[in-house]
Amino acid sequence: EKKRQEPGFLLEMFLLTLSNAHLVRGISLVHVLLLISTSNGLPTSITFHAGYFSISSSPVLQLECVGSLCSESEVTSLSCRRDGLGVSAAIKDCRECGNWACESNPLPEGMTMKPVQIICDLNKETNEIFRQETCYARYEIGPVETIRRDFDDRRSDNVLDSAQFKRDPVPTPHQPSTNLGETETDNHNNTPDHVRAAGDPLLPGAFWSVWHMALLGFATLIWMTFSSYFRFSRTIATQPLTPEERQSVHAQFCAIDTDGSGALDRIEVKNAMIRF
Repeated sequence: EKKRQEPGFLLEMFLLTLSNAHLVRGISLVHVLLLISTSNGLPTSITFHAGYFSISSSPVLQLECVGSLCSESEVTSLSCRRDGLGVSAAIKDCRECGNWACESNPLPEGMTMKPVQIICDLNKETNEIFRQETCYARYEIGPVETIRRDFDDRRSDNVLDSAQFKRDPVPTPHQPSTNLGETETDNHNNTPDHVRAAGDPLLPGAFWSVWHMALLGFATLIWMTFSSYFRFSRTIATQPLTPEERQSVHAQFCAIDTDGSGALDRIEVKNAMIRF
């Protein structure tokens, strides 16, 4: 008993504690919780899952539903992955993600969610959904009136900026002019045949065009054969539908409440564009 009161024994116990990773993690977590709980006086909720935790302070919430997990953090987004059927989300909670039922805290009064973007894996050639279960939606949470105004401001924006997804143009070989008024020497800037630049075709224009088209057709056939094995992710921005548009849109993958009214608006995927 006397030994336990000695400074050396206390130091030894302290070092043993530091050597235990689990205890250190627990101590750090306690410190974090104490700091957050006393920092701003806001109600704080903690969610633990698979060795990590996330922290949320009202009134900004994140609702995320992946598998059977519902988590909350300060990131203002929501995503629901639905196996085989795409995305489904509700305004107040992430209550439907495929066959899983997830529960989370309701949004603060006067707050609603705005869809930010839909991310899907698309087939390179057809621009169709490659695997529907990989689609997910991101949202922002904010005051209802602000989000409605943002929707109106974005009506004129293009829903898909595909500039970053354009493929590099395939370089085509130089084709000599076939104008009847030009001679062979004119086509090559009066350069004799024996000093023509490398890659300048010596074949007649008509023959080269046929040969070029044959090569292009062969390459296209090979690409179409193997294109189904290639896919990539494309980020697609969203915009709201007018009431008239909503009547004509058939929901294929997503249904969300965009204005806090309680009604689920539909999303249509067509030609790699998702519209609200």
